[in-house]
Amino acid sequence: METPDKIYNVAFISFAFKNTSIMKDLQKRGEFIKIESWEDEKNITIDIKQKLKENKNFRTPCSVFVTFAKESGYENTKNKKIEICGESVKIIPAPEPCDIIWENKEVTID
Repeated sequence: METPDKIYNVAFISFAFKNTSIMKDLQKRGEFIKIESWEDEKNITIDIKQKLKENKNFRTPCSVFVTFAKESGYENTKNKKIEICGESVKIIPAPEPCDIIWENKEVTID
């Protein structure tokens, strides 16, 4: 069986994950380190570790961004479902990167 990179001329695949809350906590942690608020840093580090331990969904992709080497690769997959990492996904045009609110990447519009 041919792989998607051969059939559709896939150049690059990037995954977005359901990790918004962890990312926000890591940003807060960085701020605490910057201002040398070590007690706050310690507390948020404990919270982060607890969240990671309790919720494995942080490792679950919520979006896949596929870059095709050629326009024909996109044209061959446009509005079709293909399999990536064992999951069936529908290929739709991506918005411009400047139009994406990365903190809201877990929110989908069907």
